[in-house]
Amino acid sequence: LQFMAESIDTFQHFLNNNNMTLCHPSNVIEDVLNLLRDNFEQHRISITKKLNADIKLIANTNELSHVLLSILINTRDSVFERNIQEPEVHISLSQQAKLIIIIVTDNAGGISIRPIESIFQLGISSKPLTGSGLGLYMAHKIIKERFSGTLSVKNTSEGASFIISIPIND
Repeated sequence: LQFMAESIDTFQHFLNNNNMTLCHPSNVIEDVLNLLRDNFEQHRISITKKLNADIKLIANTNELSHVLLSILINTRDSVFERNIQEPEVHISLSQQAKLIIIIVTDNAGGISIRPIESIFQLGISSKPLTGSGLGLYMAHKIIKERFSGTLSVKNTSEGASFIISIPIND
């Protein structure tokens, strides 16, 4: 528990860096996928993307990268732990009215924790042996506090779907 508290303090310091720039979220998504490419290939995870490259956002790209990494690493872990035979991840980036929507969906069987939104609470993990409950907690905190957005999750017929909604900053 002490380690988690220190990790949060360290991360809060990292978040206080207000290096906000105009960026294309599609590029941030591509960068994160490139970072994870070898690991995803090792786990035979197929990735499909539908990204609107015209969308722009004023943001700290490190923060958005961290959120995406947390979600995708949790997906990778679920695929591995559940021995999914043909693992898939679908990522979409779109704009709906004044919101930027990023959806990450997998076929790893879903999240069994109830209520499902508690997966974003500190110390709650769907991986009792290996999870700290820190990654999705921090991802949720970043989207809420730094982007004034929402990070939600729902189960689908095959897995989990994480939905990031970020208001467009004019």
